[in-house]
Amino acid sequence: DAQPLAVASAAGAGAAGAVVVEAAAKAALTDAKATFDKAQKALDALKLGFAKKLFAQALDSYEKAAPVLTGPDELIRCHLGLAEIAAREGHDDESATQLAAAAALNPERQLDKKKYPPAFITTFLKQRDRILKDKRGSVVVDATGAGSTVEIDGRSIQGAPATVTDVPEGRHLVRAVREGLPAYGA
Repeated sequence: DAQPLAVASAAGAGAAGAVVVEAAAKAALTDAKATFDKAQKALDALKLGFAKKLFAQALDSYEKAAPVLTGPDELIRCHLGLAEIAAREGHDDESATQLAAAAALNPERQLDKKKYPPAFITTFLKQRDRILKDKRGSVVVDATGAGSTVEIDGRSIQGAPATVTDVPEGRHLVRAVREGLPAYGA
């Protein structure tokens, strides 16, 4: 899927538009953090329906905050929360889907054995192995990002313009960062 980075929303607006995008991203990040904290408290209290709604809202806000996210950890924690809720509700397919989304963002991530039961960790590892074997995609940052460093899931890849191949299937945090200018991300 092709998705323009946030810079497209500021096209033609110059530096003022970039500042607006960055301000909106920072506001989304603040909202996401507060919503995530509420979601975690609801999950801890076993208010699963409410927690699910809040984790989904936090995930949406974190995605809007992509220009200012420096890594995928917040996105992963939302997916893990949604996976835990689905597992507790007996929705194994949904739990596996959320675990795959978390694994795609960071295949090297290790789940805390003190927090998650062995079956949950095993499902995460199976999903990780599956996405690493499945289809691969490419991320293209065209010449409009020239001079930027391209980051995928918090890892610096190369300078733009760039085509990054062999990216596991799934949603990823992609940012273009240029010194002296706000970062753009999706």
